Amino acid sequence: MTLITPRSSIRRTADEIRWRLLLHSLATISTASAALGFSDLLSLCLCSGLAGSVQVPLAHPADPASRHADKVTIFLAGETVRLDPQIIAPGTLIHVDGWIALSPTVLASQRFHWTIA
Repeated sequence: MTLITPRSSIRRTADEIRWRLLLHSLATISTASAALGFSDLLSLCLCSGLAGSVQVPLAHPADPASRHADKVTIFLAGETVRLDPQIIAPGTLIHVDGWIALSPTVLASQRFHWTIA
């Protein structure tokens, strides 16, 4: 038995598939952008020498939706970072390659480390 589908139904199905793929792609881009925004804010906190805690959104800060996004509290103490909620596995090592000014005209590279507790 051969099933014959009207052409308009095939076109509608193809359009629905394209639409679903587009929505999936947009969701993936949005998730990637949120992760990038959070990691940017985390690295700013780490590299600033901040001690104590700060709350940052799980969203890209340039996205207006970040105002209403879930928040993560980052606790910084020396080379230890604690997150609430725990969104990065404990024991994860984060490092940043940076520059230290030894004098007004001399820079030296240095690797900075933090461990997620």
